[in-house]
Amino acid sequence: MPNIFDRAIIYNSLFISVKGVLKYPDAQTFKTENPSLYKRWEQISIQKFKVNDLNVGFDVMYRDSAPYHHEFVKIIAISYGTLTSENGKLVREIKSIADIDELSVIKQFVQVLNDLAHDSQASLPRYLHTLIGHGIVGFDIPILIKKILEHRKSLIDVKTDQGLIPKILKECVIAKPWDVNVIDTLNSYKFNGNEYLSLMTIADTLGLKYKDELLLPQKLSEEFHTFYEANPESMLDMIKMQSMNQVNLCIQLVNELRQM
Repeated sequence: MPNIFDRAIIYNSLFISVKGVLKYPDAQTFKTENPSLYKRWEQISIQKFKVNDLNVGFDVMYRDSAPYHHEFVKIIAISYGTLTSENGKLVREIKSIADIDELSVIKQFVQVLNDLAHDSQASLPRYLHTLIGHGIVGFDIPILIKKILEHRKSLIDVKTDQGLIPKILKECVIAKPWDVNVIDTLNSYKFNGNEYLSLMTIADTLGLKYKDELLLPQKLSEEFHTFYEANPESMLDMIKMQSMNQVNLCIQLVNELRQM
């Protein structure tokens, strides 16, 4: 398991942030366009959220809770960042892939990860970048793998001799817990305590710099579906900036911790 207090960790890491929105703008549209999957959402709502007991409709639960379930979300943007040192100063490079077409986003990012794995195979000693992000163990990594599976028939052209799922992602789920090359700042910032904090709470506590507030998944999805039709480019840019801002905040957080 990587040490977040390792001063060199930041140079061998890939910071990532995956941002998605609900596949359908509301429950009724979902029910009409994909009735079989909607039935699964109804089952989850009843079993997990006790919709009938709460006297809350499926539409409300879809809006508020479905954004946290990978199967009902489509990925809109993925940002990734690396750092180098120039004249003793950190230089960050943050890139982002954003598109209304989820397959396009997935395909481009899989290629990025495959290129990194190829570079690792050519290096001596061999290494894979440490993946770093806030909540990536519970959200970003599993949704990436699930989406690759979902689009498996359309991703054949990015398949390598290592398989369809990039090696850097495979290692996250097949390695022993103490060997996983991942730092999830959601877990790291607990410091063995029992309190999970949002990245915005951590940012305001430590005085980290940011331009825009990071929106909760349900709010992000609501804004996207409300305004996309009228201004698609603006909404794509908004999702993209949310993703890049999260990467930037994680970089700042890890940089502070590694100097402690």
